[in-house]
This record gives sequence, structure tokens and C-alpha cells, in this order.
Amino acid sequence: MAKTELNGSERLPGPKGDETPLGVLVGRLAQADPTRPAISCAGESVSRAELESRTNRLARAYRDLGVIRDSFVTIGLPNGIGFFEATIAAWKLGATPQPISSRLPAAERSAIIDLANPSLVVGVDPSEAPGRTTVPAGFEPDSSLPSDSLPEVIGASFKAPTSGGSTGRSPHSRPRGRESWGSRPCCGCRRTARTW
Repeated sequence: MAKTELNGSERLPGPKGDETPLGVLVGRLAQADPTRPAISCAGESVSRAELESRTNRLARAYRDLGVIRDSFVTIGLPNGIGFFEATIAAWKLGATPQPISSRLPAAERSAIIDLANPSLVVGVDPSEAPGRTTVPAGFEPDSSLPSDSLPEVIGASFKAPTSGGSTGRSPHSRPRGRESWGSRPCCGCRRTARTW
């Protein structure tokens, strides 16, 4: 199982009860210590400044694809840097990330996507989400997109997790067998994903 930890012991900036958007907190961490690793996974790392820049560009690309405040962004990526970047980019737009297992059977994934009706599906093959706007795993936004901070936006919810029964179906209609709704191995390598 993947284990996600904060890199360092500091608290996230902001007073208790602060309603600062999550995406802005990432920017504050980047300003406080830009070269410090933000996420490390399977021998790859990104600094806080790189994470801030990359997620700002990714958020702009998502916005150009139709993601707006309070829309769902279904993320079907394995646990790793790309997963965290997609989540943070959604937060920067005030959208609600909906993580789903990258190993979810196609029928179950399709049912969840149909029920959530997301503005964007990340990491899922377009043939498995017909009629939906999708971006593949490893998607890179156009390098001409600005990487500076976006306006502050707070969404109504910070995540839309799924669990057994999330499709609204009887448990007897779900395929039997091993389901993985919880923690996922980092990048499929069973290593620990470390964040912040």
C-alpha cells in the first residue's frame, strides 16, 4: 500500500480556521522554500517552485478544456507526481477532484464517470469515456501557458472520493473480486509517495 507523508514537519501556512484556497497554500509553500522537494516518488522529485509552476500551467490548460469552479475533475492516475499535480490543478480552479483507482475495471469506472458527470477526465483512455473531455496520463500543458499564480478560488468541496457502492447500484450488481478503492502503490512500484 502507498504511504503519503509530508516532507518536513512544518504546518501548512495560514491561521486556524483560515479559508485560504488549497492551491494558494501550495504557492505559499513554494515562496517559503522554493527548492525544497514537494513530492518524491519512485526516484523522481519536483521542488515546491516546480510544483507551483507546473500546476498553474496545468490549471490553465484544464480551464481551457472547460473546468470551472465546483465542476468535477475525475482523476484516474496511479499515485505519483502526476496524480498530485492533477489534483492541485483542479483545486487552483475551485474544481472538485474525484480520484478513482487507475486499476478500476472499465465498467465500474464508466459507471462512476457517468454518475459524476465531470468536466474533465484525467488519465482515462478517451475510448473508455466516450463523449467526455479527457486528457491522457502524462499530459503536458502547452509550454506557452503562463505559470504565474491564478486568482484565488475556493470550491464548495475539496474532493469527491468514491467507495464501494458509489455508483448507486446494489452490491449484488457489482463485479465480485478484489477492488482497490483505498491507497494505491506509488506509480505501480509499491514505493512510498512522499508529498510536501
